[in-house]
Amino acid sequence: MSAAKYANLPDIDTAPDLYETPDVFPGASQGSESEDEEGRATRSKVPEVTLRDGLDGSHVMKSAEATERFRRAEQSSRKKGTSLYAYTPSTSYSAAPPPFSQRLHSLKHELAALEAEAQSSLTSSPQDEEPNSAELVRELADMRTRLERVGTSADARKKTPNGATSKASHTESLRAQTVSVDDTGHERKVKDVQAVSDIDKRLGELEKILGSSALTLDEASPLSPPLLPMYTRLNTLLGLLTQPRHLDSISRRLKLLLPDLDRLSNAQTTPSKQGARRQSGPQSLDAVDSSQKAASSSQPSSMQETILPILNRLAPHLNQIPHILARLRTLSALHASASAFDETLSSLEADQQSVRRSLTDLSQAVAGIEGSMESNNKVVQGNFDSLDMRITALTSQMADGSNLNVPREFSQQSIAS
Repeated sequence: MSAAKYANLPDIDTAPDLYETPDVFPGASQGSESEDEEGRATRSKVPEVTLRDGLDGSHVMKSAEATERFRRAEQSSRKKGTSLYAYTPSTSYSAAPPPFSQRLHSLKHELAALEAEAQSSLTSSPQDEEPNSAELVRELADMRTRLERVGTSADARKKTPNGATSKASHTESLRAQTVSVDDTGHERKVKDVQAVSDIDKRLGELEKILGSSALTLDEASPLSPPLLPMYTRLNTLLGLLTQPRHLDSISRRLKLLLPDLDRLSNAQTTPSKQGARRQSGPQSLDAVDSSQKAASSSQPSSMQETILPILNRLAPHLNQIPHILARLRTLSALHASASAFDETLSSLEADQQSVRRSLTDLSQAVAGIEGSMESNNKVVQGNFDSLDMRITALTSQMADGSNLNVPREFSQQSIAS
């Protein structure tokens, strides 16, 4: 029964909505009459359906009026959402460089900014970087003067009629600029030399104050001793001597040392008095024993008497003693090297003497050989002469043919001789 009861009712999904309108796209034309007519034709059927469903159609807006209102609202919202933007006209890029005056003006502005930065760095930089900042400020001042010269030459070139400048004036200006640059370089070198000389003078004064100039130079290093270790040592000594607790400790040590010195002086004076008393009084065995004891005790006193004058002479030179010891150490090394050199030199002299003796022996042997060769030469020459004479005599005899019947023994003897 339920199926027959709801059979005549329309489907919920297929029933058109009362206010359903077609979507309007932005690209669609506003005056499309065919679409409006189709929309009206489709929407004209809606009231019948709705009336048939039992809805009240008295307050329902017509489809044409609704579409018109929706179209107007969409157009107004579209106009509000759009905004106009005007692009700034872009300047076309010009390959030509900027004029000379503009470049000069920009360089002057950059130079002023650099000078301000250099001044700020000069005030804020530590003492180690002050010479570099001062040198930078000096170079900036030189650059400013050069730019001013260039600006004045450009202004003078502009003031000439029709902007015509001769080559001679241009070359003269360039020559003046080069001369000025050379002069500034020479002045800078002179200033550097003066600064170095001032630093040398100040170092000399500081060495005189610290006392390092009075020290003897070391042979190992030709330079004077460094000032920084000496300055630090003096600073530490000054800090120690200015502290009250160190002064109190020094005063306590002096108080303890003074009684010891008094006892030492009394011990030095008592043996001399005892010796004088013994010389005035009679001498006995006990006196002899006491004199021996006094002599044995006077030996250290005599040593003290010999040492005290030496100490008094060394007291003013206590500050120089460490430097003297250092000099003696260096001299000891020098003396050691000198002794080694002496040994090598003596060995060379001994070798030279042995070589000289061998040379004399060789010269004597050569002289003997020369004498024997001369004597042998004479003997050989005599033998050769005698042989030559015999051969000539024999040839003469053979030529004459007078001695053909000479006995064989005589001829053999003559040939053997």
